[in-house]
Amino acid sequence: MFTKKWSMIVVITILITGSIFRIFLYGDLRLSIGTMDSIAYINSSRVPLLSWEMFTGPRLFTTNLVYKMANDESCGEPVISMPAAGEEKIRVIQPCFGKIAVLQNVLSILLWCIFAWVFAAKLTSHFAKILSAIVILAFAFMPQIAEWDSVLGSESLTFSLFALSLAILLEILSRTVKEGGQIQRGTKIWIAIYLIVFTLWVLVRDVNLSAVVVTLGMIIILLTFRACRRAKYLLVISFTLITLLLIGIISTKQSPRLTYTLRHSFESRIFPYPARVDFFKSFGMPDPSSPDYADWHEKKASTTYMLFLASHPRFVALTMFEYLDYFTDAHLQPYYISPELPYRNTLITVGEFLHSKTSSVYLLDTIFFLVLCLAAIKRRQPRTYAWLWFTAWIYLVSGVSLFLNFFGDVSGSLRHIFPAVATFRLSVWLFMLIFIDEMLGRKEDINESTAKKSSNNSNE
Repeated sequence: MFTKKWSMIVVITILITGSIFRIFLYGDLRLSIGTMDSIAYINSSRVPLLSWEMFTGPRLFTTNLVYKMANDESCGEPVISMPAAGEEKIRVIQPCFGKIAVLQNVLSILLWCIFAWVFAAKLTSHFAKILSAIVILAFAFMPQIAEWDSVLGSESLTFSLFALSLAILLEILSRTVKEGGQIQRGTKIWIAIYLIVFTLWVLVRDVNLSAVVVTLGMIIILLTFRACRRAKYLLVISFTLITLLLIGIISTKQSPRLTYTLRHSFESRIFPYPARVDFFKSFGMPDPSSPDYADWHEKKASTTYMLFLASHPRFVALTMFEYLDYFTDAHLQPYYISPELPYRNTLITVGEFLHSKTSSVYLLDTIFFLVLCLAAIKRRQPRTYAWLWFTAWIYLVSGVSLFLNFFGDVSGSLRHIFPAVATFRLSVWLFMLIFIDEMLGRKEDINESTAKKSSNNSNE
């Protein structure tokens, strides 16, 4: 038994050690800094708890829930940093906002550790288990991710809840491929927990709603297989996701969020080009200077814009190539400086080994994903199918999110695409670890099987 579990004991040691270092690496967990958007988060949260306004305000439900911690009048306004004006400030311990900073830091440490544990547990190779724990924690605890936990925005919650969603998704997949259509009570509980966590993650940022569409599409593909049609839990999940999608679409249409973001994109990428304006006018867009334009923009701009992107692949490709530096940026938080942390530059340098600033990340992701697809087709094993579903979900969600964030809002798009870029960078390591495990794990399984046979023969 010990020979099987020793690697997970090492993983636990890594998680504990990594968490201790993370707690003390970046100073007091109560330190925080606000941004120009922080006031909007606070104001948006000042609506009745669990009311419809929690969904239709300038910010989404999950951030509204968190920022209710700063609704008291004694909280005041946070210290705001404005890097665009060259006014980066130092983090401070602020009344009320210190609670939010502690929550973000604790969630980040805990949920990334949970993901690292679950991911390592699903691997079979001892080497891959230990390596995965080191890589995942190093990825999450370097400044490229960890420093965002002190920023009063949505980035920290996005990363933390995403990590937990991945952990629970992986647990469910590993269970369902073993249990088939007749899943056990424990798996049903995991599914219920996943739907709650996934919903909270989706309702952090509007673009996360695209993950619901991706998930539904992947479930529909599963339902084309006869064996999956008997899995009633897939229908329950689908119904829940469709309900979440409808809530997201309706609340977004009733909120000012999408109107603001699309306005920036139209002003930068559509209006300066007569040919593009003609395309939109062919779909009923009034002259931008006319009084009817505001109503059209609110009701039809998003749909027409998606049609424009779908029918102009050359524009999409050239625009993304033009802004290629956005996708290879370091994406370090620009909001505060940390003169009290003399080792910060060293941590950033170490982090760059994992957060690669190169476009080859996207190519490597694609190659590893295709290799895993071929492995699943060739081996036809339940475990490989689970990994394929897991990697496909990450790959598709990251790609769709990156696309929508980049074209959805020109203003601040460098910051908006950061979660998707970071996920692609993380995926390189996750896919590589899965590939390593597929190579080494089978060999270890064969060795253990041979050892058992030898032991049985000697006993006889």
